[in-house]
Amino acid sequence: MAFTEEIVDDEIYIKFLGEATSFEVETSIPQDQIASISWSPSSNLSCTDCLNPNLIALQNETFIVTITDLDGCVYEAKIELRVLERPIYVPNVFTPNNNGVNEYFTIFGDFEPIEIVSKFAIYDRWGNLVYKVEDKAPDDMEVRWYGDFNGQPAKQGVYAYIINYVTVNGETKTLVGDVTLMR
Repeated sequence: MAFTEEIVDDEIYIKFLGEATSFEVETSIPQDQIASISWSPSSNLSCTDCLNPNLIALQNETFIVTITDLDGCVYEAKIELRVLERPIYVPNVFTPNNNGVNEYFTIFGDFEPIEIVSKFAIYDRWGNLVYKVEDKAPDDMEVRWYGDFNGQPAKQGVYAYIINYVTVNGETKTLVGDVTLMR
């Protein structure tokens, strides 16, 4: 006679977006007594019939692992995956004065979860486009504004920016703000 026993000690994994992780399921059932292992949902897991699948953290998700032993007893455990965004920092002042410090405006942070910067645009106070690049890796040297316009140093002042980027899970994010150029 088969019965189902739910394991009440749920596990919670907290990972950053795009981070690789491995679930580690421990059971008191000897390996040679396990008839089957299944995961639900099974998408994005490296294996669906093992105790320790690997995956890339793309979204918050609840997984159920079901273990059936040779006697037909079924055991279930719930595993919660919580995905955190990595912080992206955008400065509000830069000083392109050739002293080797703070020479350009760009985004800072851990770029692992960013697939591509789809737009990096700088505008003057009247809305005129001053600098723009599209579809670049976040660490590309072109995703930097050195405080120039048409080959000349731009005037000191406040400039607006729009930065669009796509994360590893396909989500588009937008950063909008202003930056002060000081000489």
